[in-house]
Amino acid sequence: MTRTSGACLICSKPNVSTNFGIYSCRACSSFFKRAQQSESRYPCRQNDGKCSLRADASMCRGCRYKRCLEVGMTYDRPRKVHIKKCKIEEMASIETIISQESIPSTSRTSREDSLLARIGRDHEACMIRRRIHEQEIIKRYNLHRIPQISEEVYLANLPGALAVFNVNATELWKFFLTVFPSVKTMPYKDQREFFRVCIPQFSLLEFFGRTKRIWGGYKQYYMCSVLVCTDIESPENWIGEENAGPHREELIESNRAFMQDLMKLLAPSFENADICESEKHALFALLLCESDYPSDFADCLQSFFENIRHEILNDLHLFYKDDMKLRDYSTRLGNILSICHAFREGNVLFQSFFRTQISIFDVYAAETLLQELLI
Repeated sequence: MTRTSGACLICSKPNVSTNFGIYSCRACSSFFKRAQQSESRYPCRQNDGKCSLRADASMCRGCRYKRCLEVGMTYDRPRKVHIKKCKIEEMASIETIISQESIPSTSRTSREDSLLARIGRDHEACMIRRRIHEQEIIKRYNLHRIPQISEEVYLANLPGALAVFNVNATELWKFFLTVFPSVKTMPYKDQREFFRVCIPQFSLLEFFGRTKRIWGGYKQYYMCSVLVCTDIESPENWIGEENAGPHREELIESNRAFMQDLMKLLAPSFENADICESEKHALFALLLCESDYPSDFADCLQSFFENIRHEILNDLHLFYKDDMKLRDYSTRLGNILSICHAFREGNVLFQSFFRTQISIFDVYAAETLLQELLI
């Protein structure tokens, strides 16, 4: 294949070096090496194998890997996962994370010390804190309670929804740092990347699970917090004229389209899987490990992610065998991994929606911190 002068054959990013037999940038060659080492194979995000390739973190991994093979990239070295060279000043933080938080299962004295149990305890504490904050928001914005037999649920308006979104993001980040405290030692840009990728996925996982538990499905209401829900079919009921300005109709249609796309993408995985609380807690760790990070970022922390994945899958094995008394749990585990993939795609959809809300409708105009972290 003829090389475009000064460009990577995978993503067309400016490049002057050769990696794995072709002209390719460091990011694409690192991606290909990780895929070969782990023997991962990725589906196309659009399911047609024709995604437009872009040199950014939201690139479809399936089409990117396919392109690597098409242009003749090869990797013949032993497939042994290891940490590549990172910036000297970041290595100490990474080694600390691996040594402090990736504890081999054989060294545990009890399942109460397991990663799965720790996530469960800390998440419960997070939910208690959020409930207290949300009760104050409900009073401040005069949110109205809606009929529900067993749960306390309130219908959101736009200011109230933004307020609970801030609480959710803040408390979920505290939860994340409690479970993985050594992340605090990372450079700010890496913490920011964790936040940008993980918090939307964590939120979506919680809210879809909570919606199914409280409402039995996804027909009318969608839980957007612990106590507050939105009307999926009628966003005009919570987006008031005083909140949306002259572009209210466009904002309503944008929200309706986003929720329809989100339900179409994520609801089937929850409907089919019927996961329990422990499986949901395991998904927090798997979403952390299976997310799309910048190439250099993922390279430096690959051992961290591999150890976390190993721990949580081992904890799930014990949970299925000892607690659920299952001999064959391959279907349940497969359902969890399917959810993980769907929610990774849901995060891409959320990022696009969030940018639209800011750039066109100025919904988050005052949320400078969220803009900095999520864009």
